[in-house]
Amino acid sequence: MDRKNGIKDPYLGSAQNVLKHIKLHVAALQGDLETAKKYENDLQLPITQNGETALHIAILAGQKEFVKKLVEWFGTPILEIQDEKGNDALSYAARIGSLDMVNVIVDVRDSIYPSLKSKKKALLKAARLGHADITKRLSKLIDLQLLEDEEARRLYICCVEMGLYDEEAQTSSTKEIENSLFIAAEVGNVDFIIKLIGLNPNLLWTIDKEKGSIFHVAVQHRQEKIFSLLLQLGGIKEILAKFITASDGNSLLHLVAELPPDPEKLNTVCGAALQLHRELVWFKEVEKIIPIAYKFMENSDKWTAQALFAERHQKLREDGEKWMKQTAESSTIVATLIAGVMFAAAFSVPGGFDSTSGQPSLIKNNLFVFFSISEAIGLFSSSASILMFLSLLTSRYAQDDFLKFVPIKLLIGFTSLFISITAMMKTHFSSHNPTVASSGCRVFKRLPVALPPARETLREVHATIEKRKSTSKFDPEFIA
Repeated sequence: MDRKNGIKDPYLGSAQNVLKHIKLHVAALQGDLETAKKYENDLQLPITQNGETALHIAILAGQKEFVKKLVEWFGTPILEIQDEKGNDALSYAARIGSLDMVNVIVDVRDSIYPSLKSKKKALLKAARLGHADITKRLSKLIDLQLLEDEEARRLYICCVEMGLYDEEAQTSSTKEIENSLFIAAEVGNVDFIIKLIGLNPNLLWTIDKEKGSIFHVAVQHRQEKIFSLLLQLGGIKEILAKFITASDGNSLLHLVAELPPDPEKLNTVCGAALQLHRELVWFKEVEKIIPIAYKFMENSDKWTAQALFAERHQKLREDGEKWMKQTAESSTIVATLIAGVMFAAAFSVPGGFDSTSGQPSLIKNNLFVFFSISEAIGLFSSSASILMFLSLLTSRYAQDDFLKFVPIKLLIGFTSLFISITAMMKTHFSSHNPTVASSGCRVFKRLPVALPPARETLREVHATIEKRKSTSKFDPEFIA
């Protein structure tokens, strides 16, 4: 039984009914009115398991003349029929983005159909799917003030994203617009903010109940894309950076000194030490744009930003020290084993020694050169790795050490370790494969390119960051 329309669903009925509905389905897809007329009694019945009628199928297929004829035959009753999900003909037309189909349906101008509920559902569907022309058309058929608060908010956001400022201005009050702006800053919806401020630059000066700007919210929630917009505002950023929150007297630097409200923001990088490094980078970047006096300013609880950062990140610093020492211990063991292997390899050259001269038998062979250089690189890099990890084990782990010295030592240690592993593999390969003699030097020439994966990874990360900054859609000129 169809719960929406009270119609028995014949789709699961006899084989004859199934065959009939298949023919009607094909007729709707092809716009075949002659076949449809043969099954006139079934045109208002669901012919699919999802409760779709021939009219719904024809709308999805874009068969305009077929749809117009069905509307002429049956009038509004066929338009009111809903599928299993409660979608009627107008919702289907809005879904496919066909303005012609929408016009066919709404031009019926019946006093009952389309109902307010039907128009609201179709309007929100068209807006959500980005069909700007249909959104404009349907917004003229409904009093937008009748929308529920959540419906108005959703429509407002969709209209801004499509650039339909006239439509969104009718749906939301100034307060709702401001709320949406702060929500976008909190979740990092940079495109939405760029479009909205581009339409109304005065929104840059909007403050919330705490008297903070959208950039205060972005800093608090670690939204780097939103913060990058602030850096492009020239003199305006200096004014916005001076805003102080009302309840606790926190400056922008105090907000970044707190841990982010969402713990997942810390988990964007692996390991407590690198998480603290990221927090310190945030703190230093914000520190660059605030007045010097603000660096020493106390909030309502008598905390300076620097002291507040140290207090809130104390546990993260302890976890970072523990994580770094465990990593360094494990890596030191591996590097020591590799160094031992490479040192032993120096006394066992491929081909052995000449019994007469005592020199290596393959001393004039490319194989010996390849073996010797690989062994030397492996021993040197593993030793360098050991030194770096030992220095990490003996570091003092002060807070500022996590900004540069600790990450750099970790990078050098891992890079040296990767190089030593690669060199060890090549040394082993050359000592057990005499046929490599003719091609040993050619392989060795590729070694510098293949060895440092950490360097290439850093380059990619740096390039990604620079690309984000350079390709931002934000244009400071619209503020003028």
